[in-house]
Amino acid sequence: MIRVNGVRLNLKFYGEGEPVILLHGLGGSLEGMATLAKGLMDKYRVIAYDCRGHGRSEKPAVYSLEDHAKDLIGLVDYFGYEKVKAVGFSMGSYITMNAAAIHPDRFEKMVLIAPKIKGDMSSVERLLNEQGLNALTASPLQRYLVLRKAAFSPDTSFVKKLKLMCLAGSSKLTRCQSSAAAEALRGFDLRQRLSDITVKTLVCSGKHDGINPPSDGEETAALLPEAQFVLFKNSGHHIIIEEEKRCLTIIRKFFEGRTLPFSGEVPE
Repeated sequence: MIRVNGVRLNLKFYGEGEPVILLHGLGGSLEGMATLAKGLMDKYRVIAYDCRGHGRSEKPAVYSLEDHAKDLIGLVDYFGYEKVKAVGFSMGSYITMNAAAIHPDRFEKMVLIAPKIKGDMSSVERLLNEQGLNALTASPLQRYLVLRKAAFSPDTSFVKKLKLMCLAGSSKLTRCQSSAAAEALRGFDLRQRLSDITVKTLVCSGKHDGINPPSDGEETAALLPEAQFVLFKNSGHHIIIEEEKRCLTIIRKFFEGRTLPFSGEVPE
């Protein structure tokens, strides 16, 4: 646990080498990034952390996406890193882009998994609202029934779905904490800021993602000057788990500076 930007953040470290920071999604925790962390730890010093308001980190009553971004920069400063590689999943991608827009010089490379660059509300809240449900009062079963179709590829095994649901359940937030987390993302819009981000970026979307669909990823990549877009055809929202090996291989190649011999759909 460290104190950064006025809040206590919970971290977990893996391996040694050049620094890579992993950022999880809304309502999640650092445990959701463990698979990726373990796949990178043989070559990198991987730091996964619970974003403010999540996991075991401090949970202020009110905070913003800008606060999240300052936390990330503060973490880089805390460890004295000049530059880092960063992987942000869903909400983590919004935080990473926001931080890079403020301090592009602190990032060597970025991987944005299931990103979007604007939103009137969180994607999960939008999906629940479309089914006439309130994000704060919907039962776990109601949330599951709505999100299972939007979150996964039809080809994703039950075992992987169960693993993801267990990870989601391990980071339970109270209604007030969930509300604060969602409110931090309300109305964000990064479109006018992306042209300032000159960081080499890999943008990854899942073909079957109904939470942040591939069109969001394509829009993100189109507005980033140094971005390449790749589409995982057997994934929904959770590419890291649904196509674990393929996702890890592509991220490692990108980090190592090897040219990806394709753009768009990832070949088998």
